[in-house]
Amino acid sequence: MSSRCRFPAVLLCAIVTFAAPLASAQTPGKAKPDFADEPYVFELLLNVVRYENDGTGTRKTTARIRVQNEAAVQALGQMIFGYSSANENLAIEYLRVRRSDGTTVEAPPDSAQDLPAPVARQAPMYSDYREKHIPVPGLRPGEILEYRIVTTVEKALFPGQFWLGYEFEKNAIVLDEQLEVSIPKGRDIKLKTQPGHDAKVTTEGDRRVYRWTGSHTERETDDSKDARK
Repeated sequence: MSSRCRFPAVLLCAIVTFAAPLASAQTPGKAKPDFADEPYVFELLLNVVRYENDGTGTRKTTARIRVQNEAAVQALGQMIFGYSSANENLAIEYLRVRRSDGTTVEAPPDSAQDLPAPVARQAPMYSDYREKHIPVPGLRPGEILEYRIVTTVEKALFPGQFWLGYEFEKNAIVLDEQLEVSIPKGRDIKLKTQPGHDAKVTTEGDRRVYRWTGSHTERETDDSKDARK
């Protein structure tokens, strides 16, 4: 099994939309959740997005994952990151394993393969969608997998426009998930979030920065998925 980096987008002109994070509040007096039965736990999942007025920009994803059993080794033994080759470039800044003895094993940059996405075989309209496959070196239970990928939007599909759809991770335990979106300070956008999940907005120089934080400490079941519909 492989792991895929999800960063879905929606075609909305100059609009940024987000689904709300699933945050699990700790009930007073309730025992701290025990994740020992989980195959892996995201200790950190950080997405930093920067857009320019011409529609170009970058998306940087940083993850730290605690590997807890052999099922996780099988699931995370090869990482797969997707991108659109028509207007984007994807770079794997680092992928490494932190061993329990304190040593670090780095995946060689040239070990990544750039391949057509399977969906392109069934739907030629997605022929520009590609994937970078990179094996994780010597992963074992009890270790930490870390990676950072940077996707650069080199050419706007619609000049002067940008858009983004983001959904917080629900299919795994995530202790700390963060989303940061930086845009030019004077840029007007339309922003849509679920009620009660407003961003923290700051002005930093000539940029306006939106930040969301969340955590997900209960695995989503079929019943909880139905309840959200």
